[in-house]
Amino acid sequence: MRKCCICGKQLTGMGNNPFPVKTSGRCCDNCNIKSVIPERIKQMVKDVSENKEKEEL
Repeated sequence: MRKCCICGKQLTGMGNNPFPVKTSGRCCDNCNIKSVIPERIKQMVKDVSENKEKEEL
């Protein structure tokens, strides 16, 4: 069985892409919900804010 690259627990099913928290491996649903998705949202908001600032210049 494969293990989550973030918490080390056994994966059920296919697992999830852990990027941007980790760059390789697969993560469990719990880590995806609690770590990966919030980090993706933070990065998306940061990118949108930076692009907005550039457009205002």
